[in-house]
Amino acid sequence: MILTVVASIAAAACYALAAVLQQEAAVTAPPERAMRLSLLVHLARRGRWLAGTAADVLGFGLQLLALAYGPLVLVQSLLVTGLLFALPLGALRSRRRMGRAEWVGAAVLAGGLIALTAADPAAGTARPAVHDWAVIAVLTVLPAGLLTLRPGSAVGPARAIRLAAATGLVYGATAVLTKVTGELLRHGVSAAATAWEPYLLIVLSAWAMVLNQSAFQAGPLAASLPVLTAAEPIACAAIGVLVLREHLAVPAVATIGALAAIVVGVVVLSRSPLVLAMHESTSDYPHGVPDGFAQAMEG
Repeated sequence: MILTVVASIAAAACYALAAVLQQEAAVTAPPERAMRLSLLVHLARRGRWLAGTAADVLGFGLQLLALAYGPLVLVQSLLVTGLLFALPLGALRSRRRMGRAEWVGAAVLAGGLIALTAADPAAGTARPAVHDWAVIAVLTVLPAGLLTLRPGSAVGPARAIRLAAATGLVYGATAVLTKVTGELLRHGVSAAATAWEPYLLIVLSAWAMVLNQSAFQAGPLAASLPVLTAAEPIACAAIGVLVLREHLAVPAVATIGALAAIVVGVVVLSRSPLVLAMHESTSDYPHGVPDGFAQAMEG
């Protein structure tokens, strides 16, 4: 359990740093590259984005380690502690102090995580059956695809929210594939190389990266960050309980309450000026502030 918790929190710190560096690069990319692999080709020429990708890779390695030894529900929920790392960094960058909202949001988030950890989730199915993957696809990939196909403006908060939700859902699927890959690697590299799950992980990870960068590009993080951060643990909780059959030592109502506290804390913190200050500023938009920025910041 200790290894799982430590690796999960370290992964969260790496992912937080990656989000900062990647968003600052993605928001300046040409709008016509959105939802295309050419967006990644464009970003790969920027040193800041490459540094963020390196942090992403390190975070993935730590997440892989955590998922190999811990339940999906716990690991993916602990990853939202990246927002707690954002608070001091945002305060340093903006030269502000934490206000009441930040303290309350941090306390609620920490309380939900502590309650979930106390629930002592137990690992369930190590490798889902074929029919289980159909359920996972219905819970994640299918709604993510529908969110990306919905017509709308190429930029702005509404599109950023849709793409962020799609990203979180796909991350839910990749988290399961990551857990399976970690389990396979425990039996040797050859076991992983001859299985199909690691290859699907590569494909879905590439799609998730395009969605993630497109969400960053579409509008301010005030719109996308709360949805992106909350969607993944919710999707993983549903998959962990319904598909992987992970067991909890407390009643379902208590677990739902802990997850609800985590989501509330995520929403409060991700809308905090300190968190947003770590990620963005109006100078990140060289062609002007996107429409709806002021409304998103106020809402």
